[in-house]
Amino acid sequence: MVFIFDCLLAHEAYVKDALLAHKMNRGPGGQQPKMHYTINPLMDEMQIMVFSADSAEVDSKGLSVAGKPKGMEQVLRKQGIL
Repeated sequence: MVFIFDCLLAHEAYVKDALLAHKMNRGPGGQQPKMHYTINPLMDEMQIMVFSADSAEVDSKGLSVAGKPKGMEQVLRKQGIL
């Protein structure tokens, strides 16, 4: 008998900037990776996962978020879910 297993998910064989919700923080910045842009298939629009380098937004501590990865809360707010 021969068993063949697909262990791709077990080894987390994803590209470094893959869009993975379990690696996102609630807020911006932190240890979360900078994830690549993606296309929202329901709305057929680009979803940008990093604040632009010239962003004037600040986080809850008053620090600039320019160039930092967006957190889950910001992404859900942008999509109108929160």
